[in-house]
Amino acid sequence: MIPRFLMAVMVAVSIAPPSAAQETVIGRVTAYNLPQIRVFSETGAPLGPRSQADLPALPATIVAVRGTAYGIRDGAEVIFVRGIDVRLELQNVTCRPREQTARNAGEFRPGVDAGSGSGGDCR
Repeated sequence: MIPRFLMAVMVAVSIAPPSAAQETVIGRVTAYNLPQIRVFSETGAPLGPRSQADLPALPATIVAVRGTAYGIRDGAEVIFVRGIDVRLELQNVTCRPREQTARNAGEFRPGVDAGSGSGGDCR
């Protein structure tokens, strides 16, 4: 027979929402490149600029990717920052420069894709 206390703990654990510790970690943001960073919601809606003091402390864990935006946890919500506005350290992600990706897809545009590449090219 299971003691009541142990049963209560088992029930509480089974109905608890997923925690940040259970999220998939894609990498981390190690630096903010500007004094103010544009922030977006999960749907891509602009939330306005935020000063570095109002952003999550560094290093911030990346828990989601939407195109070239990276989702970092800010309290209970996930906010997205543009890859160009932050310095990243990605884990287990294959990155190819935009130039190579465009050539392979037959979409290369000289003057636009030549020499380009960034963390946003990670797939």
